[in-house]
Order: sequence, then C-alpha cells, then structure tokens
Amino acid sequence: FLRNALGSSAVAMPSIDVGGTDPNGAFSKAAQAAGLVPVGTAFNPYKDDLSFLLGAFIFEDVGVTAYKGASPLIQNKTYLEAAAGILAAEAYHAGLVRTVLYAKGVDAQAAAGKISDARDSLDNSKDVDQGIAPDAAGAAN
Repeated sequence: FLRNALGSSAVAMPSIDVGGTDPNGAFSKAAQAAGLVPVGTAFNPYKDDLSFLLGAFIFEDVGVTAYKGASPLIQNKTYLEAAAGILAAEAYHAGLVRTVLYAKGVDAQAAAGKISDARDSLDNSKDVDQGIAPDAAGAAN
C-alpha cells in the first residue's frame, strides 16, 4: 500500500541502521544527541530491556510525529484513512512504552527525559515534548 502511494519515490531499502554496533547508525546518533552515550559511541537498543525501551521511545515517537505532521498534506481519503490507522497504532505503542519506562523508575524516566529534551530542541521554543517525569503530585504528566 505504501509503495503504491509513494510510486517512483519508494526505495527498495531505507538507508538506516537500526542495529547497535555502528556509532553512526540511526539509534546511536539519536542517543548521542540526547546525551545517553558519548558522541562517537554506539547505542545498542538490543543490549537490555531498558535500552530496548529507550530505542522504542525514540522510534515510536518519530512515527507518531511523522504521521501527525503529514496528515494535513494528504488529500486522498483512502491514504488519509490508512495514515490515521497507522498513527493510532504508533500512538498506542508510544503510550505503552512511556508507561513501562515510567514504571521502571527514576533512572528510566531521566533517560527518557534526555531523549525528550533532544527532540524538543529541534522543533521550537515551546516545551511540547515533556518526557515522562512525575508532576508535583507524583503522577505521570
């Protein structure tokens, strides 16, 4: 479906590395930008449960943001309906990842906060992406 919608713009295989050994790979660059690992260091989202969740926190929110941002540009109702369905699935996944990171405690929350701050530095001066830190009452924001 997506290849049909993209037509000649579709690529056979995206040029991204989702592995954990390349310090220039997609997850590594995002983790470096967030300060989770030093610049030039690989981030392996498959190393342990927390790393996997942090990788998912990076990945799922990219999907949610992409589909939300593209939705006003989609004129074809069939494509818009498909994109809305994918957005809903991505948002559900992102919510679950946030819930599990929150439950893992303060270290996971702090790491997610670094990713959130890195993402927020790219959009504008508003703090729209607020991570998963507890509020003054101790509840998740």
